[in-house]
Amino acid sequence: MECTLLEAPVDCHFASKGSNGQNQCSYNGSSCFPVVEECLSGDDEKACEHILEFPKGKYCSKFPNPENRWERGRCPLATHIKVDFEAPLEKKLNPLKASKRAARGN
Repeated sequence: MECTLLEAPVDCHFASKGSNGQNQCSYNGSSCFPVVEECLSGDDEKACEHILEFPKGKYCSKFPNPENRWERGRCPLATHIKVDFEAPLEKKLNPLKASKRAARGN
């Protein structure tokens, strides 16, 4: 459904028709919250690709309250932050299994 609370029609999962027939936001009984500083600045000083700009401000197209996503670390859908996945250098072995393998000769 389209949300029109931000002065521009945008597809939103939380938009619904109110009892009076007008558009309302079903998220927390209000409207979406503006993006936070973490959404605007990342690696290479780029902003997240999910930010939409409206006359009322900048809002996230994926989450109605972006601040909640940054409370416990990194936002799961942040496109402006590079994540390094380092492989563990050495795999830990169970000592019991290692001794059995050594006894077998493998």
